[in-house]
Amino acid sequence: MYEILGCKTWSEGPGGGHFRLWWHSVIAASESRTYSRVDKGDYMGAGSAAMLLGALVPTFLLSRLLLWITKRWNGGVARLLLVHVICAALAVVAAAYGYSHTGAPDWSHSPVYVVAQLVWLIVDFVRGRRRQSQPAS
Repeated sequence: MYEILGCKTWSEGPGGGHFRLWWHSVIAASESRTYSRVDKGDYMGAGSAAMLLGALVPTFLLSRLLLWITKRWNGGVARLLLVHVICAALAVVAAAYGYSHTGAPDWSHSPVYVVAQLVWLIVDFVRGRRRQSQPAS
C-alpha cells in the first residue's frame, strides 16, 4: 500500500520496489512489512532526473533571452559568464519562491537550477570554441 503525505514519499520496504527522491526523506512502508527510514540524500533517482530536465527548459529560455539582449556586447567568455551567472541567480530566486508553500522561500531546489544553468554555460562555451576553431570561408 502506498501513501503520499505532504512532501514525504512513501514506498515499499526492504525486499520490494523502492522509489527514492534525493531531496526528500523517503519512508518505506507496506502492509506486510515494518517501517524503515531512508535518510535524505541516499541517491539520485528518476525524480531528480525529471527535475533536472524540467529545470533545463526555463534556464535555457532565460539564458537565450539575456544573450539576445546582450548581443551587441562582444564580450566573449566574459559575456557568457556574466549572462549565465545572472540567469542562475534569477532562476534560483524564482524557484525558491515558486516552490514555497508558506510564503518563505524554499531554497532546497536551488542546486538543480544551478546545475541546469551550468549545463547551458558549458554548451555555450563549447559552441563558441567550435565556432572560433572553424576556418573562415
